[in-house]
Amino acid sequence: MVKISLISFLLLGLVGCISQPQPIIEPPKVIPHPPSIAKEIHTPTGVVIKPYEQEEIKRQQMPPKPHVEQRIVIPQQKNEQKFNDGSQLPAFKNLIQQAEIAIQHNQISQAEGFALQAQRLAPQTAQTYLTLSKISLAKNDKVNALSFAQRGLSFTPNENLKKQLNQIIRQTQ
Repeated sequence: MVKISLISFLLLGLVGCISQPQPIIEPPKVIPHPPSIAKEIHTPTGVVIKPYEQEEIKRQQMPPKPHVEQRIVIPQQKNEQKFNDGSQLPAFKNLIQQAEIAIQHNQISQAEGFALQAQRLAPQTAQTYLTLSKISLAKNDKVNALSFAQRGLSFTPNENLKKQLNQIIRQTQ
């Protein structure tokens, strides 16, 4: 009995949905525009200008601007470019100095901590990679020492640092 009543309610619901009147869709009304009175303007370059047809848009000429001569002076720039790699930061210098002192006192793990902090401050400074390669040599890790020395060579224009880094490369081979 319950099944029959449930099925009958479902059928009545479906029949009720179908029996609703469908809305009547009317086509949109087309409002005819008055014939355009605008005339085309031909320029000597061949460009055709067609004015707006809307009446609410009115063309007006802007008042002439007063002529004021402005001079823009561009300062002379020097051709010498200086790359700020962070090596001039006082914190960086202090950390590298502390790392070198720790290496001299054979405190390798402490020196490595100082050098890694310095690397975070100035990641493109060759001095950092020189210090890290010295630390790797002290740990007898020649692969990392070679890697740090080669990376440092890619960042330095300084001949003294290049010599020190090349010396470390020779020691690793």
